[in-house]
Amino acid sequence: MVKNEICVFNIIADDYIPQQQLFSENFKKSHPDIDIYCITLENTKFNSELFKSIPINKINTIKNLELLKFKYNVLELSTAVKPSIFTYLFNKYGYKKILYFDSDIIVYKPINEIIKKLDNFDAVLTPHIREIIKDDKQPNEIDFSKSGYYNAGFLSLAKNINTLNFLQWWSDKTDKYCYIDFEKFYFVDQRWLDYAPIFLNSYIMKEPGYNVAYFNLQEYIGKIDPKEITFIHFSGYNRDKVSVYQNRFDTESLKEYLPYFENYDIGINKLKKNHKHIYKYNYFSNGAILSPVIKRLFLNRGVFKQKNLDIKQPFKTNAKNGIYSYILDESKLVPVINLVHLIYDQEHSLQEKFPMVDFSRLSQSPLFSYILWFINESEKKFGVDRRFIEKQKKILDDITLILELHKSFQLQNRLLRLFLRFKYFFQIMQIKDKEKFIKNIYLFLLERNVDKGTLNKSLREKIKISDYKKTVLSSALNSEEFKNLIKLNNKKKSKLILKITKLLYSLLGLIGVNMQKTT
Repeated sequence: MVKNEICVFNIIADDYIPQQQLFSENFKKSHPDIDIYCITLENTKFNSELFKSIPINKINTIKNLELLKFKYNVLELSTAVKPSIFTYLFNKYGYKKILYFDSDIIVYKPINEIIKKLDNFDAVLTPHIREIIKDDKQPNEIDFSKSGYYNAGFLSLAKNINTLNFLQWWSDKTDKYCYIDFEKFYFVDQRWLDYAPIFLNSYIMKEPGYNVAYFNLQEYIGKIDPKEITFIHFSGYNRDKVSVYQNRFDTESLKEYLPYFENYDIGINKLKKNHKHIYKYNYFSNGAILSPVIKRLFLNRGVFKQKNLDIKQPFKTNAKNGIYSYILDESKLVPVINLVHLIYDQEHSLQEKFPMVDFSRLSQSPLFSYILWFINESEKKFGVDRRFIEKQKKILDDITLILELHKSFQLQNRLLRLFLRFKYFFQIMQIKDKEKFIKNIYLFLLERNVDKGTLNKSLREKIKISDYKKTVLSSALNSEEFKNLIKLNNKKKSKLILKITKLLYSLLGLIGVNMQKTT
């Protein structure tokens, strides 16, 4: 092998530096002349004699990097950038062969066979399994049909036009679809790797000893001498469960392979630090939690185009057209911040719990029940930051009478409901604050938020509060919108109902304003 023609690389968040160190120490024992690159997702520059660290921001082949950091979790991000890093290393340093390893892999023997294969093949892949599974444990063939047939924890590629074209195609897919959704058969970058044998001249490494892991240990224990193993992938390692991703093995059933796992545990614990790692891409720039439920909202690129949101500074809370401002803003139609609406549209469990919520108008849908759930439960259920909850709470605090009105809809007594409706209307007419008044009267009569243009124009008018209320009330009652609502709710005799309703509200409004003037 020629020095500087071959390299390997890993991709890590900062909490995986022990795995990176352990991988590098073992790899260098049998490959002292092969360069190791550690790509750091959180832009940390580590100093090591074993590997060269490259902060992810230095990789100029990644499109929409800040958006990828924002919308993907750490696993999704680390896999989404993988194709672009291959391209970067090929182009910048002129390597002819590049091998990727997950950092939780330990290489015990020279990988010369893999490197030789790249003389004649574009790619070398390792399948999850080489034999039929004969038990009902997991993972099994059904799981691999959802997550991918080849394990992307290892991949080796030779540089040529076919490979570079494949990497471009692969990076386009991971830019948009590098997340986990088993209903759609998406599993980060791995499902797309299934196309490698179609698009590339690929060698599928079925020889035993390569990428041994929880998903294929049944092919090794009691069958293949552990000394024959080239590298083991300690994916999802857990001291008691072997791996959190399986239920086939425990430590006792590892038998002759147990020393490998015990030594890995010792090695990792020697290098681990005690402090808790805080993954920086789980927070907005002001420290607000960027919970997984919010990340999932923005997996679809169309959301950004539709709302004209800034994808270059997605974490910034003061950015023009920023994501933070958008999800914190109140809806134009109903008294909810946009986040409340977005989460409902995304989460099927909420749609089942609160069916038929209408975000276009304050109809008799369970909208307020859902809003109260968001205030009281969303932090515990979805990790929603208190800042969003407090903003929604503040909106509700300004319209408590509207909330009470909608609670009254649940009453069986129609006369009592009618009485309460007029009672709450009368109380709205007593509100002294101009902004609170117009917000409440619009929600009461027109079942929607007052638009910002109307709100700002009315607040600029320098007239007495009594005259202001009369003007706002008259405008709402005489609008086509109010007329259409009456028609919608009273299809028979709607003209008569409209006249009576307008008259009653006008009289009550007049009484309410005059009473306020005398107090």
